Amino acid sequence: MHTRWLVTVVSLSVAFCTISVAPEAQAQSADASLDEREKARKKAEAAADRGLEHYEAGRYDEAITAFSEAHRIYQAPTFLLEIAHAHEKLGHLREARTYYQRVVDEKLTHYAPKVFFETQAQAKTELAALLPRIPTLQVTVTGAPPGHIKLVIDGKATSSGSIALNPGEHTVSARAPRRVPLTRRVMLAEGAKEQLTLTLEPPSKAKPPTDVIAAPAPQAAPAEKPTATGSSSGRSPIPAISAFGLAGVATVVGTVTGLMSFGAVDSLPNECRDKVCYDDAGGDSYDRASTMATISTVSFWVAGVGAAAGVALVLWPSAKDEPAKAALRVSPSWIGVQGSF
Repeated sequence: MHTRWLVTVVSLSVAFCTISVAPEAQAQSADASLDEREKARKKAEAAADRGLEHYEAGRYDEAITAFSEAHRIYQAPTFLLEIAHAHEKLGHLREARTYYQRVVDEKLTHYAPKVFFETQAQAKTELAALLPRIPTLQVTVTGAPPGHIKLVIDGKATSSGSIALNPGEHTVSARAPRRVPLTRRVMLAEGAKEQLTLTLEPPSKAKPPTDVIAAPAPQAAPAEKPTATGSSSGRSPIPAISAFGLAGVATVVGTVTGLMSFGAVDSLPNECRDKVCYDDAGGDSYDRASTMATISTVSFWVAGVGAAAGVALVLWPSAKDEPAKAALRVSPSWIGVQGSF
């Protein structure tokens, strides 16, 4: 502790002594009186003294504050070197690199104190030893145009590529328009060279566009009204009605032709005497009576079939609601019903 304190205080005293011989230093304090110079010297020495005490006690943040105050009072590279040492102790390798580099880049005049040149040489050596310890992270972001990607590391915007970071945990986030934001945590050790690839993807479950109309939900078919026949199946009553209608028509035809047959039979006694027909007498009446009787018989048979079909359609409805197709066919040699049920 005493060695570091003596080096810093001696360098500070030498620096203030050179004010009287250095033109630049004279320009810096041209308007200051001797009393003001003495007060500034004592204030800078006091700040440097506090910085050394904090440093030796391990209070590196407080040491940085004190050395920064001393450097504000008088800009000496020795104070910057002590700030670099404190940052290095805290693991702030990037910040330490910055202060080492400031000391190395300092433009010293030929009449600057010897201790300043020694401080600069020390900073150059320590900087070379520090650089390999600084970890780097190579970040690559895909899935969106490079110009639209926003990359943030530890809350600070940055660009893709190799990035020097302090050892420890870091939070890396990437985002882009119409892409799902992505965040990763990375642990870096001293001297590590890590790579991280972030692939931005579109939302996995995108909302449907507002101009798309959703198809209406299927609705249950309305219940059919019960038919007049009382069928529980709800099928159309047309087939049964057609069958019953055919039966009615056939009944009418059978009745009419039956009456016509009876009329023809009643005319036979007038054409034949003593129930004996001579030559062609009574032939037409007989043929007409026979034909009408046949038609009447068949018509009544068709009426029975139609009625039976109607009853069957009411009691045992088929799976298909097809209307019955039926028609009465009458010819001189044939009479019957033709169709499908």
